[in-house]
Amino acid sequence: MMSLEELKKDLPYVRSRRNAFVNQRDDEEVLLIIRKHWIVDLIVLSKFLFFAGIPFALIMWLESRLVIFEAATGQVFILIFAMYMLFMLLYAYVNWMKENLDLIIFTNQRVVDINQNTLFNRENAETDLSEIQDARAQVTGILGSLLQYGKLTIQTAAEQSFFYMKYVEHPEKTVSWLLTIREWVIEQERKRTVHQKPKPNL
Repeated sequence: MMSLEELKKDLPYVRSRRNAFVNQRDDEEVLLIIRKHWIVDLIVLSKFLFFAGIPFALIMWLESRLVIFEAATGQVFILIFAMYMLFMLLYAYVNWMKENLDLIIFTNQRVVDINQNTLFNRENAETDLSEIQDARAQVTGILGSLLQYGKLTIQTAAEQSFFYMKYVEHPEKTVSWLLTIREWVIEQERKRTVHQKPKPNL
């Protein structure tokens, strides 16, 4: 069975294995961080451009109808337009942050699922690696097949029965990596159990 150092060499590069997330234990090392594919940034940007373009389309429509605003009316329209754009920028930022702060972290001890629901609302769930029962990857659609992203489902025997994430980059590879981590942890626990067994009296 491979050692921890050999296992880390087979996994994607992690910039910081120590102090990588809140409440990380002192003797805990990060092995794998699952993030969403860059397609989520494109989705957020597309939504922003669509809704931000609505006022411009409205202005062009009014100009085509030769609607002339008085000075006071024009100022009110500009104020409403500015407030709308500020709101859309905030909306886009919150959605971008939400998508990019959703993480599933595998350490040498546990799996931690971090869900950024809103700007000030984050949910964390965790379970021991030995509790993982199964992991599945699902790639659907032309874009998913071309850009290699899909859904990841991790089934566990713990209270949190499964972890789920959409738009995962290289989901099949990710499943292979995390199952390798699980097997390594189970083997380490088996070795500890063997060493802890009392020797029979002669």
